[in-house]
Amino acid sequence: MLDTAGFQSLHVSNPEQRNRLRALPSMTMGYYLDQRGTANYWLADPDYCGCLFHGDEAAYERYQLLKKDNQTAENDRQALQAQRYQQPFGPWAPPSFGPGAGFGFGPGMGFGGSFGFSL
Repeated sequence: MLDTAGFQSLHVSNPEQRNRLRALPSMTMGYYLDQRGTANYWLADPDYCGCLFHGDEAAYERYQLLKKDNQTAENDRQALQAQRYQQPFGPWAPPSFGPGAGFGFGPGMGFGGSFGFSL
């Protein structure tokens, strides 16, 4: 998401940079103000990519929108999954029959609880 939002990934190139990267809070968004007072955002990823992501205010805002969209999609997915568990047969669930309702095929005697089935 960070790449998509416009963050640049700055890879470490020597042991000193690697040590400095590992000293930062891992996978936590941080920011600093530059000489002009402009916010710059960063996220350290020493374990997966071994890099520091760096972006401006616009990249941060795009990242927040992507994060929100992903959370909304995840919530929708979970709601759909919960809905499927409430309907054990999915959209093809057989109609429910109350007491006394039944059906039969051909001659014979029915069996079953609230409906009959004949062979």
